[in-house]
Amino acid sequence: MKIKRINLIIFLAAVIIIQGCFSGIKAQGSQVKIYAIQGEQHQTPYLDKTVTTTGIVTAIASNGFYLQDSIGDKNNLTSDGIFVFTRTNPRSIKQGDLVEVTGKVNEFIPKPNNLSVTNLADNPRFKIVSRDHDLPMGIILGINERQPPTEVIDDDNFAVFDPDTDGVDFYETLEGMRVIVQDALAVSSNNSFGEIYTVVDGGINATGISERGTINININDYNPERIQIDDQSPISPKETPTVKVGDRLGDVTGIVSYNFGNYEVIATDSTAPRQIDLQPEITELIPTSEALTIASYNVLNLAPDNPQEKFEAIAKQIITNLRTPDIIALQEIQDNSGALDDGVVDASQTYETLIAAIINQKGVKYNYLDIPPSNGSDGGQPGGNIRVGYLYNPARVELITDSVERIETDAFVDTRKPLIATFRFNNNNITVINNHLTSKGGSSPLFGQIQPPINNNQETREAQTEAINNYVKTILLQNPQAKLVVLGDFNEFEFLPPLTQLTTLANLTETLPENERYTYIFEGNSQAIDHILVNPSLLPITTYDIVHTNVEFSELVSDHEPVICRIILTS
Repeated sequence: MKIKRINLIIFLAAVIIIQGCFSGIKAQGSQVKIYAIQGEQHQTPYLDKTVTTTGIVTAIASNGFYLQDSIGDKNNLTSDGIFVFTRTNPRSIKQGDLVEVTGKVNEFIPKPNNLSVTNLADNPRFKIVSRDHDLPMGIILGINERQPPTEVIDDDNFAVFDPDTDGVDFYETLEGMRVIVQDALAVSSNNSFGEIYTVVDGGINATGISERGTINININDYNPERIQIDDQSPISPKETPTVKVGDRLGDVTGIVSYNFGNYEVIATDSTAPRQIDLQPEITELIPTSEALTIASYNVLNLAPDNPQEKFEAIAKQIITNLRTPDIIALQEIQDNSGALDDGVVDASQTYETLIAAIINQKGVKYNYLDIPPSNGSDGGQPGGNIRVGYLYNPARVELITDSVERIETDAFVDTRKPLIATFRFNNNNITVINNHLTSKGGSSPLFGQIQPPINNNQETREAQTEAINNYVKTILLQNPQAKLVVLGDFNEFEFLPPLTQLTTLANLTETLPENERYTYIFEGNSQAIDHILVNPSLLPITTYDIVHTNVEFSELVSDHEPVICRIILTS
């Protein structure tokens, strides 16, 4: 079993107890059904009470076991399952045992802003009543039994418990229970922990499914129907299989749990996915004598100490998938010593290694453009001195050397500064502004205590786009005919204020169908955070493409997709 994030229950030794008191409940040592312990709500009505309950052991973890009522109450508002935290592997217990357990009812919160998980803890005592029972039938998640909500995660800040419409309530009613994810369709590849996001029924009732099989967000829908499939030793017989977007996993049987801000199904049976023939895309936007192509690509902390295979893969994408753009705006370029914090800020070796890899694959000889940051001043991986920069083809475009500058307002303190350069093509000057705005890191989870979730650093990104907008306005005031391209990793969606307040520009992302707007996949949600914007006068002569080469696959060069536009510019 691969090394993974430790499951939430391993942290129970440091459990955070949600304090509360409920009167009128007889508990101490009395027999209470599991579904009564769970209750018709997110938190148990038996908090801190010692109870005795009985159920069938459905799965055994390294520090406890899952217990489920053998019959259940047939009530879709309650869960029939619960986790029993024993700290160590309960070796005397076997799957299928009928067990009586006495323990204190806790609500465990794995991380700040996470939901709580009901469990029996405090050194629970248990005895085996009988053995070799059939396991309770798994609840089918799909059209044959219970369908997850498809639009709302939570719309009332937990005021109403409504599993039929609110995803956060729906999965709570299945906590600790056996389920069958019916005809699971992968809407993501495996993440770094091996987890796979899926939708049921091959996606037939899911909203936002793209042509290639991702599930895309929009302003009103963050896709509560996503179901994370995970493996956990010793519950799962095997690791999760390696998949890409669009692969079918068949029916996945497992236990519903909650970990690191997400509900998940811990697989208890092996699956054999049916692979589809999904290939990386090749753009149709080709440079011509009258067509200029400009791309943007976050190359994921590129540094000379990265494997040579990464440089070769990026070079292949530039030549084959992007068709050798005239100008490439790069984000996440690191200095020559990478993450080594030695005071080096020069990134010439990083650029030259990539340029050499392109030449070695019979590509053009690009020049590079860069303004090094001061040591440690632009955020990113410590020591890496991350920045934005350019590759450009001098056989196609001419750099106006005195045009190169950075936007260095207060909005960009301790983060990447936009890099501005003007290029000449067919006697046309076109000004390009390359951006990498402050990240969303630290946002609260979609399935978390805070509803609606916190979009971290949104105000900072709004200040940054305001500074960009002011710069654009200044250029257009000086020259109303100026041709402008503003692009990069904005770390924000096209429908939220940091992007929507760039009022002087048109976002090319919005020229694509809504379900096809994605450059990134986070927790199974495909989304656009990389964009190209142009001033409105260029819109009629500009074509846009997101080139899907990375995020749908387990073996990826970057966690972003490159984006590209073609602008028709006659002499």
